Amino acid sequence: MIRYCKKLGLLFFAFAVIAQSCKFVSPLTAPRRLGGKGDGLLIQESIALERSADGASITLSFEARDASSCKIGFYVPSTGQATNTTPNACASSSATKFTETLSGIPKDQLVTVVVRIWPSAQGEAKAKIVLIPETPPTAGENSVNLLMVDLGAGRVDLTAVSSNAPPSVLINKSVGLTNQSCSLSDSNSQINPLTKGSLVLQSATSRGFINAITTRVSPTVLGGTFAAAQRDSTEWSITARSAAGFGQLRIAKPTLLASAIFSGRDQTQGNDDYLEDIDPPAIKLNGGSSMVASWTLSGEAKNSVAVLSVAPLSSFPGITCVAPASALKITIPGDLISKIPAGTRIWSTLRVDSWQAIDKERWAVRVSDWKSMGIQRL
Repeated sequence: MIRYCKKLGLLFFAFAVIAQSCKFVSPLTAPRRLGGKGDGLLIQESIALERSADGASITLSFEARDASSCKIGFYVPSTGQATNTTPNACASSSATKFTETLSGIPKDQLVTVVVRIWPSAQGEAKAKIVLIPETPPTAGENSVNLLMVDLGAGRVDLTAVSSNAPPSVLINKSVGLTNQSCSLSDSNSQINPLTKGSLVLQSATSRGFINAITTRVSPTVLGGTFAAAQRDSTEWSITARSAAGFGQLRIAKPTLLASAIFSGRDQTQGNDDYLEDIDPPAIKLNGGSSMVASWTLSGEAKNSVAVLSVAPLSSFPGITCVAPASALKITIPGDLISKIPAGTRIWSTLRVDSWQAIDKERWAVRVSDWKSMGIQRL
């Protein structure tokens, strides 16, 4: 979490503005468990429903308050034929934790899963029916769900912003850059024209490109961590739960940084992370000379922005440069380099933000990929 806030403290580029902030994330000492719902045998808040990569099966997980047995099935609501039929006996029996698989699911239709559950000690005559619907995880007409993935920090956060515009329109405003700009960080605009919206989602999990489970961080944020990104994976899905049920989104592979080179008097490849290093490597800079960061990309540069930043130190506010990712190079001019305190190694980071919009369900996705390097002005 400390590393994550250090990175976001350098620069948080959210939609049309640059803002130095950790406002979407607050410390979480332990995962918060939602309160129980109802007095049923099946613990409602423990339910997790997720389709396979090919969409032809569903994995269902849940917990029971006492040792239980169950049967499961499904029906397609769009056919108008609701049913309580549960033809498949659960693989687990006399258990309190269940992970079951339903196959033969229609790939192009939403279904409702039916669980018939009863206390093992009392027999099936005491069974109760629980319906678990699939539903598109939409944000609503006046909100946009905003999913932010930070690969360097291994962090995923999901929040919402208030807007009735399509996510693609908001993203086009955010990445519609034509020229590079560099300035001291305290001279960048800090005005965010967007406000937080009501997050209707209760939980979300990611599979494929990143594997992450989110928990409630605040009333408006779901957050989680992941160990690594599967950078070559082309399968990436988000399963989100709202009060209406579970829904799944397919997300395209984001544009990533393939390599980055930081150049001053000398040059070197950027590090993948290591912002806590107490003895970081560093390139040397002359006071009146420029510094260059160049990069290559994995994927198309469309809807991607590059941000080069030099960390603040004491009275030095830091430097922020922004350019289209397609530029493949950012140059910090010598007049700004001369303002960096001499003789002290500080961090410079290059970040590529890859944006994508899912207009139908009203989601925006930003994946941030980082390279870092220490710098030292002579």
